[in-house]
Amino acid sequence: MRSAMTSCCGASTVGRQGWSPNCAVIALYVFVFCIILPICCRNCYFSIYYNQELHLGGASPSAYARKVNNERIVQAEAFFSSQKRDLHLPRTTKDVEMVIGFVTIKRRGEIKDGGEYEPRYLLQTVAGLLQEKLPETTHVIICNVETDPSLHTDAVFLSEFLTVASRYSKHGAAKPPGHLQDKEREDYLFCLNQSLTYNPKYVLLLEDDSLVVPGALDVLDYVIDNKIEEGRLSFEPSKTLAKLYSPLSLQRDFYSDKQSRIFRNMLELLSIGLLGGSLLRILYFPVFVGIRENSNQRLFDRYFVASFVCCVLAALAVSRPHLLELRRLSKQLYMILKANDCCTQAILYHKEIAEAIVSQFEKGLVPDWYPIDAGLDHLAEKLGIAHVCVEPNLFTHIGMYSALHEGENVYLKDFS
Repeated sequence: MRSAMTSCCGASTVGRQGWSPNCAVIALYVFVFCIILPICCRNCYFSIYYNQELHLGGASPSAYARKVNNERIVQAEAFFSSQKRDLHLPRTTKDVEMVIGFVTIKRRGEIKDGGEYEPRYLLQTVAGLLQEKLPETTHVIICNVETDPSLHTDAVFLSEFLTVASRYSKHGAAKPPGHLQDKEREDYLFCLNQSLTYNPKYVLLLEDDSLVVPGALDVLDYVIDNKIEEGRLSFEPSKTLAKLYSPLSLQRDFYSDKQSRIFRNMLELLSIGLLGGSLLRILYFPVFVGIRENSNQRLFDRYFVASFVCCVLAALAVSRPHLLELRRLSKQLYMILKANDCCTQAILYHKEIAEAIVSQFEKGLVPDWYPIDAGLDHLAEKLGIAHVCVEPNLFTHIGMYSALHEGENVYLKDFS
């Protein structure tokens, strides 16, 4: 046993004189990759250590997603029950700074066992938003785009608290909505138009399955005041379209087609390696070597290189979406990056941009076969709009049933 330790670590430096650099590096890698990361990352979906069986407790992904959704429904019902007498927000507001609009339709989903499930996203997302500190200059509107608005019972219930605008009459649509993709685009523009009637400076348009992250509105105010309107970034505030949710799968390390994002991600990895390597280098002597007068500075540098590589590999193993969560420690740590070409769950528009987008769509300058998210990306490039995103996300996507695609559509990563 002693001979094995001698051959591996060098016995001349083990014991009272401290550990050799080889032993220190082996101990570091074993501790990080075999003990710390497997324990901390077993429930992190994008980590290489993710264990679905342990995370879901033996349940199927769809059953687990419904369980989590049901818990949020109970919490939302309890919130409105406790606030029913006091939660009467103003229906009209003067000098509106921001309008927050929800595009919503009654969701219907089929379960694999043949039953039906009503996810009730709108109730959850509105409850989450109203628990935030809404400024008096913020107005909330719900856009009920169900062809028979009375069927959307949650929207009808919420009309007691908030402004609800229905696209169709209570007797149903005057004409068939056509292709679902066309209806989705028209519904989105309807809500954007309804929000603009209050003459706000900004419009935050949400899909009904976009759940606010606690404290996100405070972060959003900081981002608007200190990063967008002060002009510290290379775009004009009046030409800004900011996505507040991006799929976690698109936030991964090098899974982007945007060169600027890849470059930023490489800088993040480099920073993690330098910071982590420096901290481990500082800890090297007291932990592994002990107090020695004749330390070998060359071996010390070798340990720094090993520590740098260890931190970079650990960051890749954890995956960037989970590392971004550390930035929630302070609103000053949130970043604005070039946005990926996807998704409309939560987008912040400056008034001028919102008006230009509505005008361009109404003039038919966007190809009919474009879905709404592709159309927005097309217009952003055509009109010279700053197409950015805020990371980490200020909203989460809780949807497991798509109004555009029939049936059940579960993405477990959104429930991780």
